[in-house]
Amino acid sequence: MPNNPVTLRVTFFLPGVELSTLLSVYNSRSDLQSLFPEAAGGNYVNLVNWASCNVNRCFSDGDYSVLATYGYWYTLMSVYNGRSDLQGLFPNAYSSSTSYVSLVSWAGGVVTQAWVDGSYSTLRSYGYWYDLMMVYNHRSDLQSLFPNAYGNQNSYVGLVSWAGGVVTQQWVDGDYALLNQYGYWYDLMMVYNQRSDLQSAYPGAYTNYASYVNLLHWAKGVVDRSWSDGSYTTLLPFKSTYDTLG
Repeated sequence: MPNNPVTLRVTFFLPGVELSTLLSVYNSRSDLQSLFPEAAGGNYVNLVNWASCNVNRCFSDGDYSVLATYGYWYTLMSVYNGRSDLQGLFPNAYSSSTSYVSLVSWAGGVVTQAWVDGSYSTLRSYGYWYDLMMVYNHRSDLQSLFPNAYGNQNSYVGLVSWAGGVVTQQWVDGDYALLNQYGYWYDLMMVYNQRSDLQSAYPGAYTNYASYVNLLHWAKGVVDRSWSDGSYTTLLPFKSTYDTLG
């Protein structure tokens, strides 16, 4: 793992939507309040571990679809909760933006296999997020173009479209090889960002898991020629992934 420090030029606010969504579920469920009473006092470790199991299908739960959109956060923080080495490297990652951003970059290195780590199989399902945000963390040009992409939805959507342009080779960028490992996601969401018909058919695909799943089904249909669509050529390079996920 490289030791070069992360230079962050954006403002990052904790807690974010990932934690607030989990707390909303917690506050609505007496079973979770009984299981994790410490969460009411701000100790979220066990609650986050439960959410990680939920989104990774350790059990069946009615709030899966609510939490799955932010599975990248619950999964990463659950890994963090269980590893003293990460807690030492990135102290107070729940409350320190500097530590949290560095932790995200560490996860990006794991999922892109920049180094070998035992948590790879756990993190790779959400590799598209760790990969993109790792690139963002280390590039001042992206931080200027898409300020506060951690907390500003418009900036984040713009960043995703930029990544989509990279993996579809609309322009040359030095991080192509890194991003292309999860190019299926950037490609699809770039297309989604550009098309009002898809946004109407699959509303809120960034935050509504059911919409996102249906969008994947649509992409599979496009690349399999189940119907004709102008985005066929754009999506085709990632056909094998859409066939699997859709």
